[in-house]
Amino acid sequence: MFRYIVFSILFILQLSVSGQSDSTTVKNSPFAMFSMFSGNPGKAALYSLVVPGAGQFYNKKYWKIPVVWAAEGLALAVMINQTRSFNFWDKGLKDIASGEISSFQGRTSAQDVKATRDSRMSERDYSIIFFVAVHLFQVSEAFVNRHLIEFDVSDDLSIQLKENQAYPGFSLSFNF
Repeated sequence: MFRYIVFSILFILQLSVSGQSDSTTVKNSPFAMFSMFSGNPGKAALYSLVVPGAGQFYNKKYWKIPVVWAAEGLALAVMINQTRSFNFWDKGLKDIASGEISSFQGRTSAQDVKATRDSRMSERDYSIIFFVAVHLFQVSEAFVNRHLIEFDVSDDLSIQLKENQAYPGFSLSFNF
């Protein structure tokens, strides 16, 4: 299951990068997927992708690092707990099916244990998706935050109401 998630993410990243590149040398490069990490926002994303919180450190948003670690730690703890629960029920199902034990956690039927094991398996899969989503969210947060840091905002942000000379009435102009 994990292989399919990783493959899907890499495939989507490759499609988005190849759709956005204009250079023919980048399109023909075997490392075209990594061209999105060039520049400062790309460095922040790459750092966060490798080490959780490193992109926030690169962006000098130090207060976000404990939040990222807490979110990733919580997602990892849930994933580990759900995996252990699934393994426990899977072993119980195998023991009942092989006849080694007659009851498992008060359940004597293999179908009851299988139903519980299947629900634990779906919870484990959802926890893996949750962990990947939290990790990708903090990567995208570092990437977008770096873009916003580098965004040039002029001091002259004003709205002016002027009389329109060509036509009767008024015009509204925005200065950026």
